[in-house]
Amino acid sequence: MRLAHPIVALGLLTLLHGLVDTFALFLQPLWPALERQLHLNQVDVSVAYVLWNLSNSASQLLWGYLGDRYHGRWLLWLGPLAGIVCMSALGLIGSVWALNGVLLVGGLGIAAFHPEAAALAGRLTPAHRSRAMSVFAVGGYLGQAAGPFMSGEIVAHRGLGGLTWHMGWGLAMLLVLSLGLRSASRIDHHVRRETISFTRLLAGRVGGVALLMTVGTLRVVTSVGVPMALAYLIDSRGGSTAQTGHVQSSYQLGIGLGSIICAAIVTARNERLALWLTPLLSTPLLWWACAAEGETRIVAMTLAGTCMGGAFPVLISYGQQLLPEGPRVASSLTMGVTWGLGSIVVAGLLVLFRQWDRPDWAIYTFATGGALSSLLCFGLPDVTRPVTRPAAASGR
Repeated sequence: MRLAHPIVALGLLTLLHGLVDTFALFLQPLWPALERQLHLNQVDVSVAYVLWNLSNSASQLLWGYLGDRYHGRWLLWLGPLAGIVCMSALGLIGSVWALNGVLLVGGLGIAAFHPEAAALAGRLTPAHRSRAMSVFAVGGYLGQAAGPFMSGEIVAHRGLGGLTWHMGWGLAMLLVLSLGLRSASRIDHHVRRETISFTRLLAGRVGGVALLMTVGTLRVVTSVGVPMALAYLIDSRGGSTAQTGHVQSSYQLGIGLGSIICAAIVTARNERLALWLTPLLSTPLLWWACAAEGETRIVAMTLAGTCMGGAFPVLISYGQQLLPEGPRVASSLTMGVTWGLGSIVVAGLLVLFRQWDRPDWAIYTFATGGALSSLLCFGLPDVTRPVTRPAAASGR
């Protein structure tokens, strides 16, 4: 089978990423509605929230490790299939147990897709890896912008059961994109992969990886925590799920715009600058969004997302350069594990701030995570310099 042109393949992969993240973000504005319909208490919500985020993020490490050891091309379609079906079925569940089951299966499917897809995006244009990751990330961020808007609108007009209407077009798009990517996903199927243990992979890099994880986790606290806290702030003031979805989508749209700007202007020379400066700029904008109302809040969230969006693709690219022998593991750390850790922090702090009935304090706290992550970037090692590692026996 003839391989697809790398640019065409990257475009298809970007569209598939957008489809997956559209359904992944369906849940974002729905927590207050699910809490009322299923009669959940704060502990139920926190458990479901942590389970959802661990399954769709932290489990990426396992999928990434398996993908680096074996061929996981089938994850490019099976993972999205599980995510689309489960997230469309949210309106059909009637208990907290069913909610947790749907979130677990759907989250695992979404997690399985991301490391394999990110590694493929990097392999398609290895000489321009950061630019390829920016383009790939654009699809995800635009999908994340569409998801809350679509789910918030349909639930506001049709109730939670209206989510099932999205399953048909989602599965149809998945079929078309998967068929188009069949040849691209075979780009390295003839290459024999060396099995590298975690110990060998991290040798000489433990400190750098730990700091990278801390930076990524703080940015997740900002990017996940602020939109969720805003959902409760808007709900407490009598706002609808549609209004919440609009605000959350504006932030995700901004992240997508920031990723596009990153693809256009970020090069090897200014990667370090983008890595620390853009999240720092997002912090005062998020503080502004908390205090603002209506269209002003949407403008503030869009600008804040644009600043944050310029940093995420560079962070993913940095991780792959730091761990070149394990690109899927590296991608799962920056795109997955950090999201799981950050979500646990968000869940714990949100329970605390909701007990005080101060979601605005939560927003200010989460927003500060972006500024702190920028300061920590100055301690990250220079990936342009080779790392001297102790000799190790082959892991085959």
